[in-house]
Amino acid sequence: MIKIIKGLIIVSIVCLHGQTISLNNIENGLLTTLKSKNIQVILTSGSALTFFANKFDNTLATYTKDKNLLPPRLSQVGDFWGILSPLAVWAIMLKSNMNKDYVSNAFAANIMSTYAIKSLSQRQRPDGSNNYSFPSGHTSNSFLAAELINQIEGMPSSIPFYLLSINTALSRINDKKHFLSDVVFGAAIGISIGKGFKILRKEKTDQRLKDDLEKDFYIHFRWLI
Repeated sequence: MIKIIKGLIIVSIVCLHGQTISLNNIENGLLTTLKSKNIQVILTSGSALTFFANKFDNTLATYTKDKNLLPPRLSQVGDFWGILSPLAVWAIMLKSNMNKDYVSNAFAANIMSTYAIKSLSQRQRPDGSNNYSFPSGHTSNSFLAAELINQIEGMPSSIPFYLLSINTALSRINDKKHFLSDVVFGAAIGISIGKGFKILRKEKTDQRLKDDLEKDFYIHFRWLI
């Protein structure tokens, strides 16, 4: 129930500022993500790292039973950042000319993808609270936000947000909500979806420019004849 509430909070947030969620755009964005060869490399590498990290899941989970990976305050920051990171993206978008709808659809696609995999994997959390451990939704959400900020502002400005995303991943392990492999694959999902929707946005922008040029040509041609 708590996860459902958190998911609804995120969906509500992405609908702010008149943004609209389109199932067609979500589907196209996910298909673009899966078809891109560069993103396939990211997902394959993420899967390989997830497999490798799985070997250390139990060791790290045992360690965090008695010791903390992060101070309590940093752990709380990580937990909240995993949910509220879209707000940072919108704050930065307010001064850009980027189409905001594509961002809302990227976050919606991330939520749907992450929870679909959770439902299929049915992995129990380290604290035994439920079977929605793999992958980490907080981590995928925060890395998606960092990737989108990177697209808007460039790498130097996005570095602090990637660091916040790493902190979110560590906080989920620290709070015994996720294993190491959960957050590794969550990061791969968030980055991949961010890059996939960037490709989709560029394709739509290019098509719109092409249509405008054809329309202008037709208007001028009619005027000449």
